[in-house]
Amino acid sequence: MKATVIGACISDRKGVRKTLVEEVRIVEDFGVEGDAHAGCRERQVSLLAEESVAEVLGDDQFAGPGAFGENLRTRGIDLTGLAIGATLRIGDVRLEVTRIGKQSPDGEPLYDPLGMRIGPTKAVFCRATRGGTVRSGDPIERVGSSTIE
Repeated sequence: MKATVIGACISDRKGVRKTLVEEVRIVEDFGVEGDAHAGCRERQVSLLAEESVAEVLGDDQFAGPGAFGENLRTRGIDLTGLAIGATLRIGDVRLEVTRIGKQSPDGEPLYDPLGMRIGPTKAVFCRATRGGTVRSGDPIERVGSSTIE
């Protein structure tokens, strides 16, 4: 299975379910245009693997793309297996992995919007090193290696 984006999502507020949209525009060194996390140094773009959601919830339709506050829902890539500094390519966009998991300022794990604790261990955060548009169905590749399968 090739790695792909299965949902692009956005919200103008932090800590809420994001809305699934047809496409998102990612701005270099800023993040998803119009999203609450745009401009954050380490958390400009968030990704969550469909496989991680399935581990916890099975096929629950309520947990579609954006349910856990992620910008991009993926399929076919082990996001948590990526190293900090790894680069992903989605079309023209380049994303550098800056963080795996999410912690509160006092170091305690945060609950995601559905209270399932997926975000604290499974969400991956990136810095946009090249901008462009991302849509559902776009392939994801690691820069410097073959397509992720």
